[in-house]
Amino acid sequence: MKEFSYEYDPAKRFKQKNNFAKINRVPRRRSEPNALEWRLQKALGPSFTYTGNGSFTIDNLKPDFVDKTRKIVIEAYGDYWHRNEPLAKTIGKVARYQRQGYRAIIIWESEINDPIKLRRKLSLI
Repeated sequence: MKEFSYEYDPAKRFKQKNNFAKINRVPRRRSEPNALEWRLQKALGPSFTYTGNGSFTIDNLKPDFVDKTRKIVIEAYGDYWHRNEPLAKTIGKVARYQRQGYRAIIIWESEINDPIKLRRKLSLI
């Protein structure tokens, strides 16, 4: 019976798993809206433009949707990614938008999925 031998080379494993050089060579593209943001764009209408790709910044913040004529900013928060975000951070974002003269509205994924909640939230605009 032949014994199994395993040679462990940590340097080789590191190169295989974490090949950052290849990752850094990939050309960066502007991101497109995800499904959540597409649904919100339909509900908002043509007055709001999608700027979540970084095409528009306010005080180094990148809002998801902006209506420049009425100075309204909408942030779309996914329940998974933003559920553990501290409330102080969200309040700080809203305050930074307000200092620049914009009204900020935060819409959660659960509100986008529920048409009644979404209509109620959009009536604030």
